[in-house]
Amino acid sequence: MKPLCVLAACLMLVIGATAARADGGRHAAASGCRRLTITLFAAPQPLHTGAADLSVMTQDRSSGQILLDPVIDLTLRPQLPAEPRRPFD
Repeated sequence: MKPLCVLAACLMLVIGATAARADGGRHAAASGCRRLTITLFAAPQPLHTGAADLSVMTQDRSSGQILLDPVIDLTLRPQLPAEPRRPFD
């Protein structure tokens, strides 16, 4: 029974390690939105076509306190050449 527990623990470590690949990158944009300050971090720098790591930090605008576990919807779309640059809508 003990070897099975060791195997299960090793599998959990491997699975958890592959899933935890966030919170990286450089500051890409920040904006105030209602009562929040939203900061976007992106890697690799500069961004290019292909895979990217995007992380979002949300803070209370008045206190600067980081909000843990907010619900975030992130939509990416291509920017048209004549379109003004808007980090957040």
